[in-house]
Amino acid sequence: KVSADFRLNEFISEPDRGVAVVTVRLVEEVQKARAALGESLCIKSGFRTQSRNRSVGGADESRHLYGDAVDFAPCAGTARLKDLIEICHAQNAAFVETYESHVHCDWRNSN
Repeated sequence: KVSADFRLNEFISEPDRGVAVVTVRLVEEVQKARAALGESLCIKSGFRTQSRNRSVGGADESRHLYGDAVDFAPCAGTARLKDLIEICHAQNAAFVETYESHVHCDWRNSN
C-alpha cells in the first residue's frame, strides 16, 4: 500500500517491466481526489514506458513517462467525470483532459 486506498501496482500500467516511476505527489493527489469524491476511483493508467505510451497513441512527452500523471474514473456510484475534473482543478493539476471513459490529470509543475 502506498496510501490508505491504493497499492503501488495500481499506478503502474506495465507491472511486468520491473521498473516504474511514481511520484509521491501523484499518490497524494489521487488519494485526496478519492476523499473529495467520496467513493472509489479506478486508475486506468499511471506510469508507462516509452514503448507502451507510443503503442496507446500517447504524446512523446506524456507525463505518464515521468510518474506524475494518471488516467482515472469513478469505479461506480453516483460520481461523474465532471466531478473528478473539478477536483483535479481544485488540487492545482497542471493539465486536465476529459476522455469518454476517464479523466487525465497531471501535476507536471510539482517539484
